[in-house]
Amino acid sequence: MGNSPSTSSALQTCLNGVFANNRGAVSYPSDPFYQLNAVKPYNLDIPVTPAAVVRPTTTEDVSKVVQCAVASGLKVQPRSGGHSYANYCLGGQDGAVVVDLVNFQKFEMNTSTWFATFGAGTLLGDLTERLYTNGQRAIAHGTCPQVGSGGHLTIGGLGPLSRQYGAALDHVEEVEVVLANGTITRASESKNSDLFFALKGAAAGFGIITEFVVHTEPAPPSTVNYAYHIQLGKKSSFANTFAAWQDIIKDPSLDRKLASQDQYNALQFEQRLAQNATVSIHTLDNWLGTVSNWAENEALKLIGGIPGPFYSKSLAFTQNTLIPYKGIQD
Repeated sequence: MGNSPSTSSALQTCLNGVFANNRGAVSYPSDPFYQLNAVKPYNLDIPVTPAAVVRPTTTEDVSKVVQCAVASGLKVQPRSGGHSYANYCLGGQDGAVVVDLVNFQKFEMNTSTWFATFGAGTLLGDLTERLYTNGQRAIAHGTCPQVGSGGHLTIGGLGPLSRQYGAALDHVEEVEVVLANGTITRASESKNSDLFFALKGAAAGFGIITEFVVHTEPAPPSTVNYAYHIQLGKKSSFANTFAAWQDIIKDPSLDRKLASQDQYNALQFEQRLAQNATVSIHTLDNWLGTVSNWAENEALKLIGGIPGPFYSKSLAFTQNTLIPYKGIQD
C-alpha cells in the first residue's frame, strides 16, 4: 500500500524538522540504496518498503517521530534488532514509519538491587556481555546474539535458563515508553500498571519502549552442556527418535530446572535417543563461554544476523496436543 504524494511530502517535512541537525538519521524510499542501507529486511522473501526509516538518539526524538507519523495517518513500527522472520519490524507491509532503536545503547547496573537499566536497541549478545562484566549477572533469554532486546523482552524470550527463571519478559521491572500520542511515560507494577501489563506481551500495539529496567540473577559459575547430534539419513528413520523426544518432554519426572546429573540419568536421555543421536558432554566454567557455545552449536554466531530468503514455522506442544505415534510414523 503506497502513500499519496501529499502524505509523503507532509511526512518528510515533519521528519526533516525533527532531524534538522542530523539529516543522516532519516532515510526515504527515494534515497540511493534505501533497502540495503536503511530498510535492511531480514527475510528477503517478504518485500516491504517503509515510508521512512529513522534512527533517533533520544526518547524525545522518538516522541516527535510518532507525532509526525500520526499527523500523516501512518503506522509507526519500532525496530530493535531487526530479526523478525516476517519483517514485522518493518511494519509487515508497505508504508510504515520505522523507528530504528540502534542508538539506544545505554547500560547501567545498580549493585545494591542488581537491577540493570539498558536501551531497547541492545542486542542479546551485547546485553549478555554487559550484564556479566558489571557484576557477573545474567537473565533468561534466547540463544541468538543478534536478536534485539526490544522485541525479545516484550513478547516472551525463551532460552536455556527459562526452566529456572522464566522468559526474558519475566525479568522486566520497569520501562520507559512512548505512547501513540507521543507522550513519554514510565510503567511498572506500581506506576501505570495496566499499561505495564499490556507492554509485557504486546508492546508493539501500545507504544515504543526505549528503556528497560530488569532484575538479574547471579550468572552460573559453570554449566554442563549436553549436545545431541542427529545423524543424517532418511526422514523416516528419525520417527522413533522424534517419538522418544516427545516422551521425554511429557515425562512428569522432567523437572523444570533439570539441574542435576542424577535427574539427567534418571530420565535416561541417552538411552531413549540412542537410535539416531550421539551425545557429547562437556563442562564450561565461564558464563560468557556458555552463551557463546549455545550460539555456535546452532551456527547462530556466524549466520544468525545475515538476511536471506526463507520459510519458517513454529509448533508449540502441550500435554494434550502432542503428535500421536501413528502420526509420527506416517
